[in-house]
Amino acid sequence: MVPDEYTGIIAAQLLDPFRVGLVAALVYTTIRNAAATGWLVPLAAGIVFVAYIIAMTMPVGGQTQLVMTTTGVVTNSILAAVMFSGLFIWRRFSK
Repeated sequence: MVPDEYTGIIAAQLLDPFRVGLVAALVYTTIRNAAATGWLVPLAAGIVFVAYIIAMTMPVGGQTQLVMTTTGVVTNSILAAVMFSGLFIWRRFSK
């Protein structure tokens, strides 16, 4: 079971416009470069990179770097999954 403090952190991160914008740019870049680089490894590396960079540059009082990075990876994965799902649904029904 996930402790309530982690749920609160993840909820706050899901609403962070800076994080949403970075993950949207990551998804866009992954799709554009998929033919040359594939999509799984660049997407996974980007998710971890964005989580680490945000945790380093925007520290939250009372939380460790590990907690913020780990919850950031979870949040970024959720955001990327929602964005990819929306894109695939849009492509499916736009034809």
